[in-house]
Amino acid sequence: MGCCILEGYEGDVGAVRTALELLGHVSSEGGPLLIIDFSAARNWTGVFGDKQDYQRLCDRLEASVENHGASVEVGGQSAVAWDMPTGTADIWRRSEGSVVLCRVWQPVAVDRSEYFAALPQRSDAKRLGKVAITGGWLVILWAAESGAEINTEPKNGKALDLSVGGAGLVAAMPRGDYVCYHDEIVEGQQSAQRCFVTRQN
Repeated sequence: MGCCILEGYEGDVGAVRTALELLGHVSSEGGPLLIIDFSAARNWTGVFGDKQDYQRLCDRLEASVENHGASVEVGGQSAVAWDMPTGTADIWRRSEGSVVLCRVWQPVAVDRSEYFAALPQRSDAKRLGKVAITGGWLVILWAAESGAEINTEPKNGKALDLSVGGAGLVAAMPRGDYVCYHDEIVEGQQSAQRCFVTRQN
C-alpha cells in the first residue's frame, strides 16, 4: 500500500469530514461484501441453497485478486462484490449520492475511521463495477449471507442481523447508476482499505 495521494482533489477535507454521517457497520467472518440494490438482494442465496452464488463469486474474485472486487449480476441487476479482509467496515455517507465503506487498522483506543473516510478517493483507485439502484435503497451485505432473509422494511442505517449480527446494512440512496472503487491508504502504523460507492452524473 502506498501513501495517501490527494492529486486531483479540489476542496476542503475538513468540510467533507463535517458532512460525514456514520450509518453503521457491516461485519464479516471472512469473504467479500456484496453491494446491491435492496430489491435485487432477495435473489442472492449466499452459501445457502443449491445456486452456489457464493462459491461462484469467490471463484470470480480469485481470478481477479489484484482488483479487490468484481461486478456480478443478481436478479437481472448489476451489483459489486468488495473483497474486504475479515473484520468490520464502517459505512459513512459522504453526500446524498455517495457512501464509503472503510476498513481500518489502527492502534488500540485510537479511532481514525472518520478521518480516513473523509480523505478523497485516490487517483489510482481501482474500478470494481457498477451498482444499479432502482428503489432508492442500497444493501451492503456479507456475501455469505442469504438476501432472502432480508424481509424487513428498509430504513436508512438499518442494521441487518442475519445468521450473524451486523452482517448487513441498508442505506437510502437516490435511484440511479453507481460506480464502486477500491483504494488503500497507509499513514505510519495506521491504514485503511476503502470502497467508494458514488452516483454517476
